[in-house]
Amino acid sequence: MIELKYNNEKKMTQEITYRPISVRQLMTDMKNTIELMIDLAYSAILFKNEEIGKEVYKLEEKINTLTYHVMMNAMLAGRDIDSAKKLVPIITIAHAINKIADSAADIAGIVVQKMGFNEILTDIICHSSEPISRIVVSRKSKYNNQTIGKIKVRSETGADIIAIRRGDEWIYDPNKDTKIKAEDILLVRGTIPCIHMVNLLLGDGTSTELQECQKVERKLNISKENESPINKLLDEVESMLFQLKNKSEIMVGLSFYSILYNSEEVAQDVIEMEEIIDELHLDFEKQILKLAKLIDNPLNLLGMLRIGICTETISDATAQIAEIVLRKLELHPIVNFVLSEADETIIRIQVEENSELEDYSIGNKKLQIETGMQIIALKRDGDWIYSPNKNLKIEKNDILIAIGPLEGKKILENMAVAH
Repeated sequence: MIELKYNNEKKMTQEITYRPISVRQLMTDMKNTIELMIDLAYSAILFKNEEIGKEVYKLEEKINTLTYHVMMNAMLAGRDIDSAKKLVPIITIAHAINKIADSAADIAGIVVQKMGFNEILTDIICHSSEPISRIVVSRKSKYNNQTIGKIKVRSETGADIIAIRRGDEWIYDPNKDTKIKAEDILLVRGTIPCIHMVNLLLGDGTSTELQECQKVERKLNISKENESPINKLLDEVESMLFQLKNKSEIMVGLSFYSILYNSEEVAQDVIEMEEIIDELHLDFEKQILKLAKLIDNPLNLLGMLRIGICTETISDATAQIAEIVLRKLELHPIVNFVLSEADETIIRIQVEENSELEDYSIGNKKLQIETGMQIIALKRDGDWIYSPNKNLKIEKNDILIAIGPLEGKKILENMAVAH
C-alpha cells in the first residue's frame, strides 16, 4: 500500500509496504519513466507550465518508490555470494536511474519554483535535435476518436506524443490504446519533418511552438549583429549549455546500449563523454560568473545554472551504468529482459555498400518517417560522431546506433542491407 500526499511542494510523504513485483517489471517501469520525466521537464520550461513541472515531481516520487522495491527484491534474491554479485548491476542501475530522475525534477523546478528565467533556455530546447511542439487536434481530422495505435502515430510520422491536454485534465505518457479527440492539445517530440507529419494527420498543418522557435532564431540573428561583450558571452554560454543538454541526453541511451550489447567500446566512450562534460561544465560555470557581473539582474541566470548542474549529474549517473560493463560484472539475465521489453529499442547496424541508406542524410525525411528511428550516434573510420548533423551523409561501412520503436527496427535493418 502506497499513500501519497502532495502539497504543492517538491517533497511528498508516503508509506511503502512490500509487494511482490518482479525486478524486471520494476526496472522497465523506471527506465521508461525517466525518459518521460526528461521530456516533460523540458516541456515545462518551453511552455512555462507549472502544472507539467509538478507532474515531473510526482514521477520523481514514483521512481523513489520503485527504487525501494528494487532494493527489497534484490535483498530477497541475494541468497549467496554468487547471486549477490549478479545483483550488483541491478542495484547500480536502479540508483543511477534515481539520480537521473532527481535531476529531471530539479530541471522542472525552474518553472515550479519560479527561478530566474532566461530566454536562452527556450532557444536551447527549440534547437534540440528533437524539439518539442504543441499541436491542437483539428475537428476536421479524420482520425478523431481513434487510438494512437490505430493511427500508428510513431511509425507513420516518426514523432512521439508525450502528453495530451484534454480540457482541464492531462494525460501523461499516453499509450497505443489512448484515443485522440478533437481540440486535444498534444505535446509532440520529434524532428521538424516528423512534427509536420503529425500536423498533417491531426492538426491544421502548422505548429505554434515551432513558429515561436523560428521567431527566437530570427531574434538571435539580429542580436548577433551587435558584437557587445554581453552578446559574445551569451553566445558562449548558450553553446555550452546546448552541448551539456544534448550530450547528457545521448549518454542515457548509450549507457543502456553498452549494457544491452555488453559493448566495452561504447561504455568507454560514455566514460570519456562524462569527462568532457565535467570540463565543459566547469567552463560553463566560469562563464556564468563572468556574465553575472555584466547584467542588471544576475538572478535571471539561475535557471541556466540549475540545468548545467543537472546535466552533469545525469552524465555521472550514466557513467555509473557504463562502468558495469568496464568492470566486467556478470550481468543478471533480468537486465537484458528489462531493456529488450522497454517501449523503445536500441539497435546497432552497419551500412552495406549499395544499400538504400548509403548517401542518405541523417535528416532524410523518408528515413525518419518510415522508420521512426533516431540515429543518435555514428561511427566512421574508428571515430564516433554523437548527435550527427541532419545534413551529414551516411556512407558505406558506417556503424549507426539508433533508438526508436520496435516496428521501425526491421525497416531500418532492411534499409542498411545491399540491394
